[in-house]
Amino acid sequence: ISRSPDTEDMDMGNLLLDLKIYPASFFSFQAVAVPYYRSSVLLIDPLPLPDWIKINQLSSLITSKDMFSYGLKAGFHLPGTDIGLSWFNGYDPMPGAALTSFNLDMSGTFPSPSAEITMTPYRIRNLGLDFETIIGSFGVRGEGSWTIPYKSFKTEEYVPCEEVKYVAGIDWMPGEWRFVAEYSGKTIIGYEAPAVEPLIGTEPDLAKLSALLADPEFDMDEYVRLQVASFNRLYNYQLEKTYHSAGLRIETDLFYGKLAPSVFVLYNFTSRDLLFMPEIRYKPADGLTISAGGDIYSGKKGSVHDLVKDFMNCIRIAVRVDF
Repeated sequence: ISRSPDTEDMDMGNLLLDLKIYPASFFSFQAVAVPYYRSSVLLIDPLPLPDWIKINQLSSLITSKDMFSYGLKAGFHLPGTDIGLSWFNGYDPMPGAALTSFNLDMSGTFPSPSAEITMTPYRIRNLGLDFETIIGSFGVRGEGSWTIPYKSFKTEEYVPCEEVKYVAGIDWMPGEWRFVAEYSGKTIIGYEAPAVEPLIGTEPDLAKLSALLADPEFDMDEYVRLQVASFNRLYNYQLEKTYHSAGLRIETDLFYGKLAPSVFVLYNFTSRDLLFMPEIRYKPADGLTISAGGDIYSGKKGSVHDLVKDFMNCIRIAVRVDF
């Protein structure tokens, strides 16, 4: 995994067409067309998967005409308040994991399984509403979105559930200090508990597996497919019906902007995933910045952060020269 002290280096580029017009001083309209599909990368390769599982990642750019996506946004700019209404119809940047093949060779002394998991795009519709305003010395913002996949998670294991997300945040800047606090949550529409507990990336309970294999009606192919479905729900935070999380960022400038410490904390109360990101930047001269920081992931056993912490936890030290 390639890491950078600049989080924007993780952003991936894509080709798109963007048009924005202002029919009136209080109203704007924006249309975005994305003719090709450039997927984000699900960090599944570093997980401690069994040797018999093969992961097929997507190519960097899919140029099929069927991958076209578009988005529309109307903005209302009122005194002290901005409101936006958006619509997206296209492919989610993050693909899902689909079970494309599974075989169980019974010819040897012990059963020998083999499986292929292929990262697969899925199409969604998303309706969003956001606002930002000022109340006294505080900036207040909020956003809600409703995501509806075209296909159903009941028949396609790589497709997530329909969900509603909501976010509320507040910004406060007293003097040289900056505080940003945010709450975010989601509710799964038509929630159904996962059929199996996800085992991918964790140590399986051999006693439970032995009991399942001893059942003459046990369908191994379907069990593996359900395991992949549960893994997708784990990564998408859809194992539970509702999720609640909160984040806090504190930063300041000291010594006339030469020293800039900051800290960011994000905690998911439902999954109990924690992210802690401290950083300090020092500018000894014009155009020269020295920074040090780190990413600390932690979570309960089997959670997303528990799975990724071994390869995502890091310490960063960087020297940047601008000229």
